[in-house]
Amino acid sequence: MVFVILSLRIDTLVFYFPYVKDGYITLWNILAGGVFILAALTDLLDGYIARRSKLVTSAGKFIDSLADKLLIIIVIVALLGLRLIPVWASALIITREFLLARLRHVGSINGISTPVSYGGKLTTVFQTTALGFLIFKMPGGTVLIWVATLLTTWTGITTAVPLCKQLSERWKRDIVGNG
Repeated sequence: MVFVILSLRIDTLVFYFPYVKDGYITLWNILAGGVFILAALTDLLDGYIARRSKLVTSAGKFIDSLADKLLIIIVIVALLGLRLIPVWASALIITREFLLARLRHVGSINGISTPVSYGGKLTTVFQTTALGFLIFKMPGGTVLIWVATLLTTWTGITTAVPLCKQLSERWKRDIVGNG
């Protein structure tokens, strides 16, 4: 939990990294990239410690998921402002994150658990890697963000559709059962 809180604070620092000068990487890119990597590593470490110590809780899962989303969204907004990430990719990734967060919340209220899938974890890895490449202005960053966006969209659909079906069935059953 301590690492999640540290990660949330680091996430807000990443947002403030200054512009890339004349297309070249600057000291600020290196510092922002370092802070981004540190935030991502604290997230991994926090999860590892929680699982190893058998301290996994519903609250911890929620906060960890929130920290992941904040890290990704804050960096995307910063990169968007610097014109280092396509608008369409930003829109798809951010929309997916908000949509799934809301659907999972509605699902949990209705007693439907939606554990994070392998595809969801892979999506986070691709998003983080792509954003790191873009921050550091490394070759391949644009291709990686395309792949990350496609994967984000695919896992969003494959998570949202079954969850919506479950919610629909639950609501129909509740209406018919109470009618």
